[in-house]
Amino acid sequence: MVSKENTQKEDSKERLIAVAKKLFAQKGFEGTSVKDICDEAGLNVSLVSYYFQGKDNLYQNILEQFGMERLNAAVRILKTPTSPQEISLRLKMFADEMFLCHVENPETTQIIHRECTQNFVNIQKIFEKTFLNVHSILIKFFKDAKNKNLIDKKRDPKTLASLFMGQIVHIARVAPISKNYVSVSIDIEKDREHLINEIVETFLHGASSRR
Repeated sequence: MVSKENTQKEDSKERLIAVAKKLFAQKGFEGTSVKDICDEAGLNVSLVSYYFQGKDNLYQNILEQFGMERLNAAVRILKTPTSPQEISLRLKMFADEMFLCHVENPETTQIIHRECTQNFVNIQKIFEKTFLNVHSILIKFFKDAKNKNLIDKKRDPKTLASLFMGQIVHIARVAPISKNYVSVSIDIEKDREHLINEIVETFLHGASSRR
């Protein structure tokens, strides 16, 4: 049975994480202090050291957890395809997971995009262990498809992975603009499904070995 004290500790820890995500997204790592986080969370400043051993580790904890979730999803989704239809299905699942993580984690994804513009200097090890591995898994997915003659033999898996990932990330980053000005929203299931279908089918038309 979970004690009241343990529940309170977990609530405090989760409160710190939630507020830290918000402030890191708004003000960046350097612009956010431990005092800022704890004041907004209504908690004692000592709790950041108690739970995370400081602001650096709190920041790293947030991004590593997010990165591991993305890596686990890539491993689960991007299994070696056995048919052109499976390639399409798995890429659509992968794109949907990417879009949903932006919808459900807007603050964390904003932090990640900021880190991207800074070449991940603040989270180099986390980047290599998680996000870079997601890209490597996508490369392997296209390489396996090429080896099975499911995509054009002339296509380069690394280039395909970069093009596909880049397209998804770009669309996710400009999602607020698309929602406001062209009435396409990735947080609406119908819009998201239509957008993913168009992206994947257009992409695979160029990569297919059976055109």
